Amino acid sequence: MKRLTLLLLSICIGAASFAQKSKSQKPKYIFLFIGDGLGLVQTQIADDFLRSTRGDSLVYLQFPAKGMQTTYSLSSKITCSAAAATALATGQKTTVGRICMGAGETDSLTSIAFIAKNWGYKVGILTSVSIDHATPAAFYARTSDRGNYNEIAMQLGASGLDFFAGGDFLKPFKGMNDAYEIMANHSFTIISGIDSLIVASTIDNPVAILDVNKEFAYGIEKTENDFTLAGVTHAAIKTLENPAGFFVMVEGGKIDWACHANDAATMAHEVLEFDQAIRQALEFYKNNPNETLIVVTGDHETGGAAMGAAINPYWLNIPMLQHQRISYAKLTPLIAQKIEQTPLFTIDTCLQFLSKYYDINCEDGIQLHAYDSLRITQAIQFALNKTTRMSDDEAIKRYYMPANEKDFERRSAAITITINTILAEKAGIGWTTFAHSGVRIPVYAIGNSAELFNDYYDNTDIFRKLLSCLQEPKKKKEQPPKSPSRGTLRK
Repeated sequence: MKRLTLLLLSICIGAASFAQKSKSQKPKYIFLFIGDGLGLVQTQIADDFLRSTRGDSLVYLQFPAKGMQTTYSLSSKITCSAAAATALATGQKTTVGRICMGAGETDSLTSIAFIAKNWGYKVGILTSVSIDHATPAAFYARTSDRGNYNEIAMQLGASGLDFFAGGDFLKPFKGMNDAYEIMANHSFTIISGIDSLIVASTIDNPVAILDVNKEFAYGIEKTENDFTLAGVTHAAIKTLENPAGFFVMVEGGKIDWACHANDAATMAHEVLEFDQAIRQALEFYKNNPNETLIVVTGDHETGGAAMGAAINPYWLNIPMLQHQRISYAKLTPLIAQKIEQTPLFTIDTCLQFLSKYYDINCEDGIQLHAYDSLRITQAIQFALNKTTRMSDDEAIKRYYMPANEKDFERRSAAITITINTILAEKAGIGWTTFAHSGVRIPVYAIGNSAELFNDYYDNTDIFRKLLSCLQEPKKKKEQPPKSPSRGTLRK
């Protein structure tokens, strides 16, 4: 921790010294990191978790420039990723669900990625979720509905951008539309294995790293064979570095997903994955301090997270999160499978199963009390469809799902939601929603022009600040008109 602080202090001093010497020079290398769903509380929880378990701190908290942005959309005080990413990418507000299109049906907007490309920069778009998801799509595609995945996918290959990384397309085919064919027509090289990352920088053609799993593994359960945001960020830097500069957008997309499920432990690990990617950019910055700008922010906050829970007032114990070793997404189908294989699935059966992934009722682990056991029992009854006391509306509010008898796995998620809620409460973490909130989002920056990102502003201003950092190509001097030859001179 001490070593990291000294390192960042020397970096900041160097950056300040350079700013005094040459304020007119613009950054050549620009990184924009967007944590989807990343609010101030998510950052604080992850930082406390990192400090308590590894004796370290989130690197971006040490960045010298700090600001705050508003996130509302054109149609709602609480935005979605499509509208928020459009604001960040284009400097224009739009309505919820639209990507790089204004309120009008034909009102198309231009992202900063295309401006950078047209001005000679190489451009990379990276994410931990599918590459056609709302946030990455806002930097290379236009559509009136973020759910038009095939329409988005078809625009990637023809974008003219240099580097993509993320989960594979959700809908690469629709009728005669083939997103891979478009990519082939534009000479893309597709990398689908982690072993091939090392060769990305040797490829002259545009590169797309696409995880066949449609998303990167959650940090809480990743293996050495999984793609990571840090790994593809490193590959992007190596591939895109050139004398003309680059613009790279990196999204930590699964922070949002974990927060939608109120899964505090998984969320904390995702913020750490995001931080590891930022460290890759910081290493590049150390070698190019006069030419690099790193900006870190979120598109909106998800979950309404708070450091403080009603059931345990005036109590915080963030290290409790280390007693969970699996994400909500992986646990739920395992619970469903266990229920199907077990004729009599009781609370004892359930807790015995959960103990494989949580430290339950062991020393220094998760101690369950009577109210905890009651809630787990209610979740089991709901999963087994043995309760008639809960309406569909109540189920949606309590378990983040409709009470659908045919969707057995979604009913099993009630158990996952309940155990993770109990763990969050014991850590002192509260949640107010399974959706987004309307709170303002912090912005952190370091490097050339970082001071632009201080103060308080709207999310659309981030586009304008980034645009002011891009070096517009010098216009060629117009040659004076040639004098007409004597033979063509006319009066």
